Amino acid sequence: CFALILPQNKFLLLLSDNPEDCSVWLMRIRKVREGVMSPQTLQRQRSITPCITDRDPLPDSSSDKDPV
Repeated sequence: CFALILPQNKFLLLLSDNPEDCSVWLMRIRKVREGVMSPQTLQRQRSITPCITDRDPLPDSSSDKDPV
């Protein structure tokens, strides 16, 4: 069992059947973290900050309008 405590009182819990699976997942998490922390990515994040949520996206307001 492995848990990452994330900002805004969120967490990621990793459960695996064996230590090998856990090691594979930890390596993947490290690679993602390295990609997120790269200078190119940090520069892009200043202009666009993505939002990951467990909620449904809001409906597109442009599709709600009737064409004239």
